[in-house]
Amino acid sequence: MKKRNHSSHEEEENSERWLLTYADMITLLLALFIILYAISNVNAQKFQEIADAASQAYSPSQDASPKNQAPSEKTTANGEADEVQLQEVYNMISSYIDEHSLDASLSIEVTDNYVRIQVKDNLMFQPNTANLYPKSLAVINDLATMVSLIYDQADYITFSGHIADVGDHSLQDDLASWRLSTERALTVLTEFVNHGIQQDKLSIQGFSYFSPVDTSGTEEGLARNRRVDITIYKYPDPSTTDIEHDVLENSTGSH
Repeated sequence: MKKRNHSSHEEEENSERWLLTYADMITLLLALFIILYAISNVNAQKFQEIADAASQAYSPSQDASPKNQAPSEKTTANGEADEVQLQEVYNMISSYIDEHSLDASLSIEVTDNYVRIQVKDNLMFQPNTANLYPKSLAVINDLATMVSLIYDQADYITFSGHIADVGDHSLQDDLASWRLSTERALTVLTEFVNHGIQQDKLSIQGFSYFSPVDTSGTEEGLARNRRVDITIYKYPDPSTTDIEHDVLENSTGSH
């Protein structure tokens, strides 16, 4: 009998445990309904703000790419680096000219868009030829080394040949003048290429005697007009109009 009563007591306890589970489930459902009701009365805009804040907190990388992004610091830094390179080449070549007392043979100018090196006749070529003086080769190689420092930042590099107007304008002589000015530019370009300058940004121009820097007609003036200009352009406006405008400036002797 005792054994039977003990078993009956256990069965009663087991049969009542589902009531506890049921009560717990009802409590949880009630809490859920209360939460849902409270959410349904929250200001929608406020809720969206909270959701956005949570999204940013769990996705911080999104801040790195806003939709209306200003120019990046990297872009600005690159622009400044390019400008410094251009100025540095100008400073380097200017120092080179001073150290080697080459003021009578080389001159240089810098603008926002280019560095222009003017290599004068007394350094460069044997009379009426495109043959370089042996003494000029070392200088040309040094210039090529310094120009190579800005090659990656340059848009293009031109070699412009110029000769003097000696007054004989027959068709045959004019054609010879065009040829000589172009061949002199090509000679200097060739020395740069032999020194390791890549060719994809290079070009040559021959101006004959149509771009004088000195119109005095003196021997000194004629000597100044015989020259090769090496111009390193840095990201100019790529439109043809601007390029043509620069060529016109050269043709009128505006430097």
